[in-house]
This record gives sequence, C-alpha cells and structure tokens, in this order.
Amino acid sequence: MDILLWIFQFLLAFVFIYHGWLMLALPEPTEQARLSYIRAIPVGLRWFTGTAELLGGVGLVLPWLTGLLPRLTSLAAGGLCMLLVGAITFHIHFKEYANIVFNLTLLALAFLIASERFV
Repeated sequence: MDILLWIFQFLLAFVFIYHGWLMLALPEPTEQARLSYIRAIPVGLRWFTGTAELLGGVGLVLPWLTGLLPRLTSLAAGGLCMLLVGAITFHIHFKEYANIVFNLTLLALAFLIASERFV
C-alpha cells in the first residue's frame, strides 16, 4: 500500500504543481481554448488558487520524503481536498462535466492520501 500511496502522491504533486503554474503564468495561446475557465476566475482568486496548488503539490511529497514534519503531507492533502471542492462547484456552474469528473477523481486520491498519511 505504501508504494501505491507514493505513486498517488507524486502523480497528484505533478498535477497540482503544473496546474498551479498555469494559474499563475496564464496558459499559452494554444492552450487558452482548452483552459478558458482560467480567464473566468478573478485575478486575486486565481493567484491564491495557483499559489495554494503549488504549495499543496510540494507539501504532498516533500515532508513525507524528508521525514521532517510528515504530518504536513496529510494537511496538504486535506487542504487540496477543500480546494477541489471549490473547483468542483466552480465547474458545476459552468457545466464543464469532464472537469467535474476529473476533479472528483483528484478529490478521491487526495482524500485517500490525507487519511492514510495521517500520523
């Protein structure tokens, strides 16, 4: 089970760091059609969300990997769960059903990590 959790942690860390970077840097013109919802988010909320995703992605791996304050991994996963609930409600409003399913999957993985890594 530990190996599976590590795989999920690195996978989620990659997804959240990449998406957080997109939220802060704004996507390239080639990706703007696919990620049009990013422009619909107010600038302050977009900066907060992008920063939270970047820090949450790092927090999924770094504390548990280094052994320094490993409880932060479960707290980061719990924070990302709250962020994902907000993302799901945002995508429900815009009727983006593919994004809702993707966020529900991420929510399930983040919840699994939060509950299993709770020290």
